[in-house]
Amino acid sequence: MLATMTLKGMHFHAFHGALEVERELGQVLEIDLSLAYDVQVSRMTSETQPQVLDATVFEQVQKVVMSTKYKALEGLALEIARRVLQVFEPVQLATVVIRRKQLFIPGDIRSADVELTVDREDLSDF
Repeated sequence: MLATMTLKGMHFHAFHGALEVERELGQVLEIDLSLAYDVQVSRMTSETQPQVLDATVFEQVQKVVMSTKYKALEGLALEIARRVLQVFEPVQLATVVIRRKQLFIPGDIRSADVELTVDREDLSDF
């Protein structure tokens, strides 16, 4: 049986983006991460420990976001998904949404979002 954990609205001041100003001044990125993972219902009791801890997931996302600078947010999303799938064995599928609300473009736009879904099979491509 699959369970889903979603961490919504993780905020990081980071230095990613295609524009030089984005990489120099930085911007606040809002990240949502949904993880689908196997649970064995027949073995669950009131004492069962969680297979995926939200605080540990947050720490892994933070490490990725604050390390390498990516020009393409798709690359950042892929690295977040890859890291989570590598670190948390029960996770089968990771969906990452990266939202930029501070856009350096002329126009009235609420946000620009990138969404990427990666499963375990996709990891074999890398």
